[in-house]
Amino acid sequence: MMEKKIIVALLISSLAPSLLYSSEQLRGISFFSPRSQDMNAARDIVGWHPFIHRFDAPDNYSVVSFTPQYNQSLRPKNISLALFNSDTFSLSGSQIPGREDTNELLADYFGLSPAFASNAFFKPLIQNLILDMAVYLGFDRWVKGLYLQLRGPAVWTKWNLKLSEENIDEGENTLFPAGYMAENAVKPPYSSFTQAMRGTYPFGEVERLKYGKICSSQILSGFAALEIVFGYDFLRRERSHIGINFRASAPTGSRPKGKYFFEPRVGCGKNWRIGFGFTGHTRLWEKDGEQELAMWVEANFTNMLKAHQVRSFDLCKNGFFSRYILAKEFDENGIFTEHMLPVINFTTLECNVHCSIVVDMVFMFAYTYNDFTFDIGYNGWIRSKEKISLRECIAPNRYGLKGVQFAVNPITHQPDSTTESFANIYETGPIVSDGLFPVFISTADINIKSAASPLLITQKLFWNFSYAWTHCTRITSTPYLGIGAEIEFEGINTRNAYQPVDTTMGQASVWLKGGCSF
Repeated sequence: MMEKKIIVALLISSLAPSLLYSSEQLRGISFFSPRSQDMNAARDIVGWHPFIHRFDAPDNYSVVSFTPQYNQSLRPKNISLALFNSDTFSLSGSQIPGREDTNELLADYFGLSPAFASNAFFKPLIQNLILDMAVYLGFDRWVKGLYLQLRGPAVWTKWNLKLSEENIDEGENTLFPAGYMAENAVKPPYSSFTQAMRGTYPFGEVERLKYGKICSSQILSGFAALEIVFGYDFLRRERSHIGINFRASAPTGSRPKGKYFFEPRVGCGKNWRIGFGFTGHTRLWEKDGEQELAMWVEANFTNMLKAHQVRSFDLCKNGFFSRYILAKEFDENGIFTEHMLPVINFTTLECNVHCSIVVDMVFMFAYTYNDFTFDIGYNGWIRSKEKISLRECIAPNRYGLKGVQFAVNPITHQPDSTTESFANIYETGPIVSDGLFPVFISTADINIKSAASPLLITQKLFWNFSYAWTHCTRITSTPYLGIGAEIEFEGINTRNAYQPVDTTMGQASVWLKGGCSF
């Protein structure tokens, strides 16, 4: 058995150089929060801009649009960087020789054998089907330049962290020793990290994982938001217009619950958004009344108000993934109850989340030839870092970190109240206990930043080609139909950076956009 463990240790060390990033650099956030499906100024303006902001409308008018869209995330490695700062990490059990010289996740915490060893790999994928519906109402009969716009996308979304694993040793014949997870020896319930992250079973006196689980793909559908835009064009001419608008977005999407680590989202997490926007265009060139080149600029600025959500947090001094360390539970007298649980089961808390500002801006050229229109442009999106405040607290003097301390003293067979307040997810180096008296975890130990999205910036290129039936004499309205696509690039990257920082989701989309002007 000892020879087998030494071989496993050598195999792990030989594989370590092949990892994309050193496990010493593991860090990340517990909650992935990309751009909401309803926030897309590029998709909003293309195709129907010839029919809105009219300069010569003698009466009230309206325009409707329907935009079915498919998009999916790109470069899964960069999503992994945002979550882990790597797209792979290693796990090994406490009985693997030489693991104290590595930064491998301790397999014991997840209900895996003390002799377990594997490498876990991630290739995240997010897919969205969106039906964006909008109506524009011009009130020129009453006030020239006054308008109201309503918009709301229906969304089907599928999120998959795509966890795969290369098992080196399942440790199937190695039990948790007596006293470690219970008074008697305990057979580990899982033979892979993939199984363990589903949180199906308890082990010994340790309750099962309730939050932050990874369970293949997760699907969610709903109505992302209802956006209301009330605006006024204070300058409207045949060649150009300039206007300002007030906008508000009612959150009809999903509310984060923390059950899954890579949790699907519809909308922006139940945050109301209010703000204002600018819109304008000017004709750059025109020929024979048949051809025209115009430049369009739109910029929307909104504030994401506080929303009640549930998120999972790490501990300040215990670092990355500390929410998956095991903890001991104590009664009101400070006596260990022999019940243990993952830290995430009590650091998944209700909180308020908001962002100071979200910017969605478009710079676009529109070329028109008779009834054909070709749009091409740039879209920049910025969201300030999330601000989180807790709505609930950890029960005082109730939980302390178990680390690799025993639950029951193997000599006296009495509950062992020893805690290990400096435990981490790796458990490398000498084990330092807190002595005879337990050290309790308090709300002040919560690392708020571990669940908060940083400043995010994305940049997008897009195009759209459409045709309008303006000369159709059989109908009084003007239908139009077009096709378009976009590609979005993520991150705040510098030329000399070792890797991207503050990454979010790059994505590619295709759509059809059609509607009618009345």
